[in-house]
Amino acid sequence: MKKFAELIEELDATTKTNRKVAALAAYFERASESDKIWTIAILSHRRPPRPVNTTLLRQYAAELAEIPLWLFEDSYHIVGDLAEAIALVIPNNEMKSEKPLASILEELIF
Repeated sequence: MKKFAELIEELDATTKTNRKVAALAAYFERASESDKIWTIAILSHRRPPRPVNTTLLRQYAAELAEIPLWLFEDSYHIVGDLAEAIALVIPNNEMKSEKPLASILEELIF
């Protein structure tokens, strides 16, 4: 997952096509076969249905932040972006995972 996150950061950090192609080529050289398949699916918008809907994400975020759901909802409406609102309220987890992208997605889906 860490390699995939680094790829996304690299792609987002530039508007230069050659740099994006270089980042993709470097990622695909070192990624496992299953991670390559998931990366292609994600980047081509052919991903599986969401196992968790946005309502559950908001509830989980409020629980992790130990705040009432109404407070999270009000904060979310002010921020305007669910991912950003979640990132702002949930506590920072110092634990790092070295799980590959495929393992994380398979845990979420199945």
